[in-house]
Amino acid sequence: MKASAPTLRSPINGVQLSANEPVQLLIGNSTTPFAVVALSYRFELVDAAGAVVENVVVEGGSGNTVYTVTTALDGEQTYQWRARAEYQGVAGPWSGRQAFVSPVSEGYLRGNELYDPLNNGKTVGTIHGPVTFIPGVGARLDSDSSYIEYALPETLVAGEYSALVSGLAVISRNEDPKWRVLTMREGYA
Repeated sequence: MKASAPTLRSPINGVQLSANEPVQLLIGNSTTPFAVVALSYRFELVDAAGAVVENVVVEGGSGNTVYTVTTALDGEQTYQWRARAEYQGVAGPWSGRQAFVSPVSEGYLRGNELYDPLNNGKTVGTIHGPVTFIPGVGARLDSDSSYIEYALPETLVAGEYSALVSGLAVISRNEDPKWRVLTMREGYA
């Protein structure tokens, strides 16, 4: 097909995207040397390993075309994207690639995996007892009965976990304080 490659407009140059906003890929439409035809555009999004995350065709807009990414992207990761015009199954040339860094993760519970930064004033878990969120730091458990519970949708058979903890103190001679930080159990109470 005789059409120019579309111009990638946004996001470009490795920009870090803002949280709580949809990831939108914006192109300047291709041009054709002869007749004006209604072009569609294929958007391809790949992760840092080169695996295709999305590969979709959308109808062209007027002058520009925008595609809103529907896949949940991993937080703070580099993605690359490109686009090309298509008309009745015939493809034009791919644009060059551009990169962006996905927004900071708000946290998630997915399968047998969880990530909860806690430093953004919220949690993906369930709060029990008084808890105070300290901006940019994390959550403070304000009583002996305070905790945050995470119910994984799928059973975790093997794996690892980690946490950054400060201000941990021995409450009694009979208790190891780290057991108050991370405990696991099978099933629900």
